[in-house]
Amino acid sequence: NIGDAKNMLAVAESSLSKINDILLVVRDKAEQAASDTLGDAERTAITDQIKALLEEINTIVDETEWNGQKLIAGGKTFNFQTGFQATANTGVNMEDGHKAEDLQVALGQVFDRAVDLLDDLPTSLVSSIAPANTVSATELESGEYSIEVAWDGSTTGTIAIKDSVGTIAYSTTFASTATEVDTGVGIKITLASALPTEAAKGEFGVFYTKQDSANSVSSHNDATAYMRRVDAAIQTVSASVKDIGAIVSRLTFKEENLTVAKTNTEAAYNRIMNADIAAEQLEAMKYQILQQTATAMLAQANVAPQAVLGLFR
Repeated sequence: NIGDAKNMLAVAESSLSKINDILLVVRDKAEQAASDTLGDAERTAITDQIKALLEEINTIVDETEWNGQKLIAGGKTFNFQTGFQATANTGVNMEDGHKAEDLQVALGQVFDRAVDLLDDLPTSLVSSIAPANTVSATELESGEYSIEVAWDGSTTGTIAIKDSVGTIAYSTTFASTATEVDTGVGIKITLASALPTEAAKGEFGVFYTKQDSANSVSSHNDATAYMRRVDAAIQTVSASVKDIGAIVSRLTFKEENLTVAKTNTEAAYNRIMNADIAAEQLEAMKYQILQQTATAMLAQANVAPQAVLGLFR
């Protein structure tokens, strides 16, 4: 079982490595397209090249199978029985898909990104935070955002947007009607169109969602944004390769441990249940020699009476 599992994971790891190699080429193409020394025709040619490379990624994902099971298409957890006990199993999570769409690098597609602004705060602060505290997202890219707030309703909260030097560009309280904010610096924000869901007493949560424009390399800004998305995809694939490598290492150690246990168990069984052939052969030879010696002595004893009787003839 362990050998089969390692072989299966080797297939998945090899395919993911190929996808990583392709993504590196895609990033190089996007980097070329980011230069304004290229014209529309050159960027169109690069777009066609990237699309062909992404198609190859999708083909690799579709063709990476083991006994009819797609290994890196996502949505699966594989469990390997690695011992005689029912609970002796090792699993690997392959829930993440690795097609271009799954990695959010397909050209011409729009993606949403949600970020919890409380993710990076200490747990002790998150559990007691109130609207009076400050929760911030820094260095937002240009684009359109929506912000959702959940709080206990005990006080009035304020959302403030500052520019890079700390000057407040816009400030508003939580409202029950939709509020669209244009900061004038390339960022538009829409607040919730209805009262946020009330959180438990003393709790406060904020997250924002950005809807990115369609992936493209038709301009400098689009190409650089696409490069960042490809970088994120490379990190995702590398993380999958890392996870598989860790499981393979675990399986290798488990295989070595089971081999030692099996060898010594068989040796103990043979020592208890089976005969020692060399010792038994030596014992048989000893009794054979004793038997031959006894026979020779009896033969000699029979010769003496015959000699005495011969004297009377």
